[in-house]
Amino acid sequence: MQNPRPITQRGGLTAQLGAMVDDEFDENGSLFERLCHNYVDGVLDEIGMRQLVRELMSDADLRHEFQMQLFMHEALKRLEFRAEET
Repeated sequence: MQNPRPITQRGGLTAQLGAMVDDEFDENGSLFERLCHNYVDGVLDEIGMRQLVRELMSDADLRHEFQMQLFMHEALKRLEFRAEET
């Protein structure tokens, strides 16, 4: 899997901390989706973390989506671990 591009290299979007994350799109999906994936992959920088927290605090639907992303990530990790054991 290719490492995601750091959020700070995305055309200055993170400089606009007040911007609505889920309204910004690029070729890889919404910025919110990229923030989620970078968080799960452990590559989210401090500015991205602030943006993610701000969005999660302001939108219950995004909180639910984020929880589902984390659940799926953990489930896939467990499946991969079990596959490696056999």
